[in-house]
Amino acid sequence: MDKSIDLIVIGDAMVDVVLPLSDIEDISFLSQGGVTNTRMSLSPGGAANVAYYMSKLGGRAAFTGRIGDDHYGRLFAEDLKKHGIIANITVDPNENTGVVHVLVFPSGERFFIDDRGANVNLAFEDIDLNLVEASRFLYFLGYSFQDEKAIGNIIKTLDSATGDTQVVFNPGAPNLADSFREAFTDIIRRHVDILILNEAEARCLTQCDSNEKMLASLLALTDIVALTRGEQGSIVANKDETHIIEAIPVGVIDTTGAGDAYSAGLIYGLCQGCDLKTAGEFASRIASKVVTHLGARVDISE
Repeated sequence: MDKSIDLIVIGDAMVDVVLPLSDIEDISFLSQGGVTNTRMSLSPGGAANVAYYMSKLGGRAAFTGRIGDDHYGRLFAEDLKKHGIIANITVDPNENTGVVHVLVFPSGERFFIDDRGANVNLAFEDIDLNLVEASRFLYFLGYSFQDEKAIGNIIKTLDSATGDTQVVFNPGAPNLADSFREAFTDIIRRHVDILILNEAEARCLTQCDSNEKMLASLLALTDIVALTRGEQGSIVANKDETHIIEAIPVGVIDTTGAGDAYSAGLIYGLCQGCDLKTAGEFASRIASKVVTHLGARVDISE
């Protein structure tokens, strides 16, 4: 089948409510009853950020997911249309749109509070298999494992796909890699071609204590691993080669969305026929633009 779409993202339709806490050092201040003033920003987020950055880079992206019949859902759907992302969206009349509140501290670190909302009801019928078959890459996040029905239907989609779409998986968070270690390992072994994750997630998933051991463990499960390391850059590897990618020095304001931008950059680079090292370097450059701004969405054409 003709691969007319570069990337399809499935699940995790969320809206980010970002709260910059410029005068608070850590969460303990709030847990003790502290009060602060801030100005929030609102934007569609979750896995859709990867589709957003793919589209911004010039790739053709699609998103499949479930939203609520509410203001946040309409905002999410309108955003996909605005950025030229093919929308395969189902509106759930019984659930709100998924929302994640992001508390951003002066260091750039973040604290998340989320409500999965309509994501929990993602049905197999919500997913257009023709779009999947027409896509060069399929991307999904570990957050969907929190929703038994949703992840069951994502796995059913992977089982049903008959084309040569490459599957990209990102655990999403260290606690998920720890809680769903067995399930993650199984799906990576069975379905995943490219694994993108950070050091903390890799440590939880492999129970290894060095990057060398983590990479060896993960490459026994999948073809390509991209290990992100924050200000230390990243490592991209397959069974034949390993490349250390240096981080680009920038002033970090907010790391929200950096991983999404990195994922999109890596996939876009591979879509363009780049070798693994070049794709990794490109991903690093894209991510470096995001951390210098507040929020997960940045105009990377700047």
